[in-house]
Amino acid sequence: MEQDAQAHTRVAVKTWQDTLDALQTLQQAWHIEQASQRAQTLARQAHTTLSQRVERGVALGSLSLVDHAPAPGQRTALWLQSTKHTHEHFTLKPGSPVILWRAMPTEEDAVYGVVHRVTRDKVAVAIEGPLPSHLQDDGFHLDEDTPRATFALGDRALEWAQSLTQSAPQGALLRALWGTQRALFSQTPEVDLIDPVRDALNASQQDAIRHALCAQRVALIHGPPGTGKTMLVKAVANS
Repeated sequence: MEQDAQAHTRVAVKTWQDTLDALQTLQQAWHIEQASQRAQTLARQAHTTLSQRVERGVALGSLSLVDHAPAPGQRTALWLQSTKHTHEHFTLKPGSPVILWRAMPTEEDAVYGVVHRVTRDKVAVAIEGPLPSHLQDDGFHLDEDTPRATFALGDRALEWAQSLTQSAPQGALLRALWGTQRALFSQTPEVDLIDPVRDALNASQQDAIRHALCAQRVALIHGPPGTGKTMLVKAVANS
C-alpha cells in the first residue's frame, strides 16, 4: 500500500506539459541519432574502397538485374546478382537497409531499399515504387545504408504524438507510455492458445501474452533480436 501511495504521489506531480517536454527531448535525441548514423555511414564509405566493403560483407559490386516483381506496400523486389563478386562474405540480412548506386553512394539518383531475401548467388532488394530505368543496365553497386525507413517512421510517430491534445483518447496512451499516468492492468486472463502456438512458446513468452491481454492502455514487450517478439504479436492478435 505504501508503495502504491508513493507511485500515486509521483504521478500527481507530473503534468501534460511534462509529457510534451519529454517528447521534444526524445525528438531532439532522435535527430541527433539520425545525423550520427548518417555521418558514420558516409565516413565509412569515404575511407574504404568498394572492394574493402565487399570483403567485410556489407557491399556488393558490379550488379545486374536478374528479375523484378511487385512487392507488398507498393514496392518492387529486385533480384540482383554480382558479375564480379561472390556472396561468400555477404553478411547483410533481410531487413538491412541498403543503397544502390552507380558512380558514388551520394549521387542524386541513388536508390534506397532494404534486403528482402538472400540466396547463395542472388540478393533481393525491396525498393519503394516501380523499377527505376537506370537500374535496368548492369554495373551498379550495393552498399549498407542507414535505416532511413525506420527514422522516417519514428519522425512521423513523434509528430503524431506531439499533435495530440490532453483530452484526446490517445492522450491516455501517451501519458501511460511516459509514466505521467499509471498503466493499469486487469486480472490476468486465462489464455487458451492453440496447440501449435502453445508448443512454440516458452513460459516467459506465454506470460508476455497474458501481460499484453490484461493491459487496459498499453503493454510493453521488450526483448533482444531473435527472442520471438513478432511471433508474440501474432499470438496476441489471434488470442
